[in-house]
Amino acid sequence: MCSFFRKHIKIMNLQEKANAIGYYVTELLAVGTHTSRAERNVQRISRSWGIEVAMAVFPKNVILTVTDPESGKIHTSSRNIPARGISFRINKELSALSWRTFDNKLSVEQFLSECEGILSKKQFSNIYVAPLAALANASFCYLFGGDWTAMFCVFLSTLTGFTAKIWLHRFSVNDYIAFVAVAMLSSMMSALSFPLGSGTPDVALATSVLFLVPGVLLINGIIDVVEEHALMGFSRLIKSTLLIISLAIGLAFTLSILQNNLL
Repeated sequence: MCSFFRKHIKIMNLQEKANAIGYYVTELLAVGTHTSRAERNVQRISRSWGIEVAMAVFPKNVILTVTDPESGKIHTSSRNIPARGISFRINKELSALSWRTFDNKLSVEQFLSECEGILSKKQFSNIYVAPLAALANASFCYLFGGDWTAMFCVFLSTLTGFTAKIWLHRFSVNDYIAFVAVAMLSSMMSALSFPLGSGTPDVALATSVLFLVPGVLLINGIIDVVEEHALMGFSRLIKSTLLIISLAIGLAFTLSILQNNLL
């Protein structure tokens, strides 16, 4: 009877560890980490807990097989990757948590508590993010040779486009449709540089949509392909390509409406 209860407890502990790791890795992938980093962090945690983890990462979910070497018990589970935005802060803190778990031998409960604490921290408000993104895009306009009028128009167009992108995301509008709409809106607003007398309306038009370029997705896709996570890598690269095409379609609509007067 005692051996039965010990066996049952080990199975329950294995499930708890598997669920904790599944929760951790899907949240980590959701905020924009590349696959190899997620694997390294998971292996670090699994060594601390005395288990072995095999992980198969797909574009929208993760399959985990967790093994207890002592009992030989195996637990396999699948978990969906949630829809989160890119967050370098969460990425960094969750990675640091894997080291704390390894160094300090955190229990499953302590690990989950810290993990939830990281994810529950308040993000930067869009009230601050949108103007900063607009300022960054206006700076790109200056770097590419735009004058002050063009910079002003790019600032306004980026601020408007960034805000529209946030609202479209809240209403669960398809990403590709949202990119077409936001690219068109931002580039149309940047066309104000032409009647305002800017000498570089073409620069304003080109830089007004740079905030939509999916840089993190592209970089992660290339890293995944190089590190032999081809499925995840090509999935990210294909999505990046489709987003860039959507951006280009929105820009093309603006050019067709303006009949190429800016170029």
